[in-house]
Amino acid sequence: FDQIIPMVRPESKYVAAGATYRAEMFIAASSSGVTPKMSYDGKEIEVNSSGFGQVEFTATPGQYDKNGNALKKFQAEITMTMPGGRDSTFAEEIEYYVVRPVIQIQSQSVNALYLNCGNKLDVQVPALGTSYNPRFTVRGGDHIRGRETGQVTIIPQRLGKVNLTVSSGGNAIGSREFGVRAIPAPDIIPRTDRGEVDLKTGMSAKTPRLYLQASPDKSFAEFLPDDAKFQVAEAEITLVSGGLGRKTIRQGNRINLAPIASQARKGDQLVVEIKKVQRQNFRGQVEDFPISKAKSFINISLK
Repeated sequence: FDQIIPMVRPESKYVAAGATYRAEMFIAASSSGVTPKMSYDGKEIEVNSSGFGQVEFTATPGQYDKNGNALKKFQAEITMTMPGGRDSTFAEEIEYYVVRPVIQIQSQSVNALYLNCGNKLDVQVPALGTSYNPRFTVRGGDHIRGRETGQVTIIPQRLGKVNLTVSSGGNAIGSREFGVRAIPAPDIIPRTDRGEVDLKTGMSAKTPRLYLQASPDKSFAEFLPDDAKFQVAEAEITLVSGGLGRKTIRQGNRINLAPIASQARKGDQLVVEIKKVQRQNFRGQVEDFPISKAKSFINISLK
């Protein structure tokens, strides 16, 4: 042996602050005149000019214990020519542990997602490091991969549950189930050129214009601003006097009250019935949005 080098075999290259670092130190010797043959589990590996072979393979899942570790083994063999020309094979069974990867998901609304919305998630598996190359499968919805590693947008297509499965390098990592919420209905706020109408005191009978603002739920708009764009597409406004409807007009969210104002008197009421509300989603698509009866009628006193 004309090549002798020190070797250090640590328990792990990673150690937490305050923990103990442990390693075995020993001498490795080889001969520059002999090129050994090396293999693991019967697969021959390349040996460089210094006599080192590189074992490399993708760790696969196993039977994890309560700590999330799965014991694995492989057979290492080195065959070399000994003095006298006789080949000898040195074999050893090597044990290692596969650690179950932990999926970390970051999102403002991570506990539940919203129906037919672009719920953006950041899905990371720190244990895989730079080898993390995720593939996503969604049951109960659709998904769009983001530009950065781990970014994905989930679009649930039904109420109840949606399941996200994550894999990397062909190996299943795990899955996460989310509840699916219905989109909260917006509040319809009547406004004039002077600002929001106070429904307790009413507005002037000679008001020329009325605007119907569809204001989204505050929490929903904070989580998903690109999905919280509502508008009143159609409304029916009736002038009521003495309990009887006198004049009805049908318009959108900008209402010209001229046809009504000429007949309106102090003490009359405007009854606003919301006929159609629309929502623009994160893709820029416009869809009709159902409004409950509780939010579809607004009574405004005239003064």
